[in-house]
Amino acid sequence: ARNQPALITLDINLPDKDGYEICRELKEDPVTRDIPVLHISASYVEATDRARGLEGGADAYLAEPVNRLELLATVKALLRMRQAQREARFKAAEAEVARKQLQDANESLESRVRLRTAELERERRDVQDLSSQLLQAQEDERRRISRELHDGTGQLLVALTLNLSRLKAE
Repeated sequence: ARNQPALITLDINLPDKDGYEICRELKEDPVTRDIPVLHISASYVEATDRARGLEGGADAYLAEPVNRLELLATVKALLRMRQAQREARFKAAEAEVARKQLQDANESLESRVRLRTAELERERRDVQDLSSQLLQAQEDERRRISRELHDGTGQLLVALTLNLSRLKAE
């Protein structure tokens, strides 16, 4: 069984252990659990015997005398079942690889989004600081212009007042 045959045919009536126990051992061993087991028996042919074999892990159970066509059909069905199980495990492994790749891609994307978000937040604060500085510069310039206008206008008014006083005096 450790050489991984495609199928094991197993009689129930054996000298050292019965086939039920051997089947249980095969199905408990991770190396041999996926090998299909076909019980064949001439001694244990009752429905309870078949049920015991199937419940113990056998994949099929035939009672002797075995019809040749039934044996071939059962063997083919078991081999198809094993192939389907292999394909399902392969697909599951592929799906796990794809899931891991998707998880890695999501983590990478989340990291990039966090970095870009932090960068945008820094840029937003820079724009806010620049806007604040621009408003302050505009206010400073408005005050400077107001002072110049005030000072210039004040000087002009003083000069006009003096001129007007002199004109009145003359």
